[in-house]
Amino acid sequence: MPIVLPNTDQIPDGPHRRLLLAVHQLYRDAGKPGIHHTSRTIRSRNDLRDTISHEAISRILRGEVMPRRWQKLEALIQQYLDWSVDRPSPEESAMALRKIQTLWHQATDAADKTATASTLRSRPLLYPDEIVVEALKLPDDKARELLINETRRPGRELVPLVVALMPTLPEEGLRLLHLAGITYDIGDDPRIADTIAQVQRYPAETWRGHDPLRALLRNASKRSDCGVHLIKTLMKRNNTAAVENYLKTYAERTSAWGAAELVRELTKARGLHPVIDQFLRMVSEHTPRSLAREVPEQLRQVGRRREARTLAGLLNG
Repeated sequence: MPIVLPNTDQIPDGPHRRLLLAVHQLYRDAGKPGIHHTSRTIRSRNDLRDTISHEAISRILRGEVMPRRWQKLEALIQQYLDWSVDRPSPEESAMALRKIQTLWHQATDAADKTATASTLRSRPLLYPDEIVVEALKLPDDKARELLINETRRPGRELVPLVVALMPTLPEEGLRLLHLAGITYDIGDDPRIADTIAQVQRYPAETWRGHDPLRALLRNASKRSDCGVHLIKTLMKRNNTAAVENYLKTYAERTSAWGAAELVRELTKARGLHPVIDQFLRMVSEHTPRSLAREVPEQLRQVGRRREARTLAGLLNG
């Protein structure tokens, strides 16, 4: 469904609204393309300096966030220009980008000036917002290095910094969680479980429509045990919500072979048979149907006939 330009009650007249009007004009000229299609197309290109998620596109068009990284807004604008009904020449596209960048500078400068020290102090964070402000001034790779180094300081924790990033740099916050989950050492699982518990203490609105657990857990599926040790760690802590999130994430991203491998690894572990049935249900609900229908045969090939029958029943029910 096309995204409607916010009214002046939502985004009052000023630098942000002028930028929003210009972006919406290009959005309309491009035929109001879907945000998922736009994000996928941008990611498939190799001539742009950055990518942008469909969540970020939605929030920009709705005026919910001021785009703080020019490279991301530039990628979106370039894609809209390429789809424009006006078919602008390269020179005209460059002029349009320059105009948008000027409006973007005006909007971000105005936003920086309106941020008061009292507002910054009012946030219940262990991390000073000055770290986030400093990161905003740096290129992506330098900003990420700064933020990662900040999480390594004694007495500092990852999750409060991620929370501080969500209003302005949500993708960087989620990337930090993803990096925290990249480990192939099962000895790190208690740390990951602790981080998950910290994330879960924050209310859902903190994450502004994003799924922080998905970012943190998705790498575990690449382990040789398909993340089963992490599942066991979470089960020992009675964190069934995190287990369910992991199984759903796995089901959404898996291949037929990968689904069968997780089932096989789960059967090797003691006390996880209920998790197997839970995962099969996730496959039936969240794995693309054409792919899910290949899983029973893969399960039969690895000797899991009961699970193959169970999943076939779920898919045909």
